[in-house]
Amino acid sequence: MHAVTENVVWASAYDGTNPTAANQEFTRTVDGGNTWLPGIVNYATGLSNAMLFALNSDTAFIPMYRVSGSKPQGIYNTFDAGVNRICNRCYRRILQLG
Repeated sequence: MHAVTENVVWASAYDGTNPTAANQEFTRTVDGGNTWLPGIVNYATGLSNAMLFALNSDTAFIPMYRVSGSKPQGIYNTFDAGVNRICNRCYRRILQLG
């Protein structure tokens, strides 16, 4: 879980009934926890989240590791709160801007 402000919080999901299964889910709130919005890391079948780090209400980074399959593990991120595809290795764009 990562609290950006008192109102903006992101959290990666955890499956307590099957903790070794791949899990691509996350959630976030922008109203201090009154409403939680679910999300999923698309195109990441067989990967599981290691944690989640958010910069603001729209930008988050999610390190994903392989549980099964052949999808590329790495740092997945979103710049639009997960509305569009959360992609692997897109973080390089941020590094190039700096």
